[in-house]
Amino acid sequence: METTRHGLSGAEPFGSSEAGQSQMPFTIDFLDDGQVIEWEVTADSAVATERNDYTPRFYVAPRDPNANLDLTALQSVYDQHPDVLV
Repeated sequence: METTRHGLSGAEPFGSSEAGQSQMPFTIDFLDDGQVIEWEVTADSAVATERNDYTPRFYVAPRDPNANLDLTALQSVYDQHPDVLV
């Protein structure tokens, strides 16, 4: 759900490009008051959009797919955290 847009110029709306394709935010700000602001680059500026429904996600894996890295200890930490869903 989008609530507020803050364009730094007459930029196009968040989530679109000149071809109508969805864009990925280039950064996400997590403010102390709980607000989440997504920033998208446009052709000539950036647009900030406040997100009320943002759910952060991250993935853990070795950079080298051929690496033999044991992530068992790290997974046990995440498994115990109440805010992490596997």
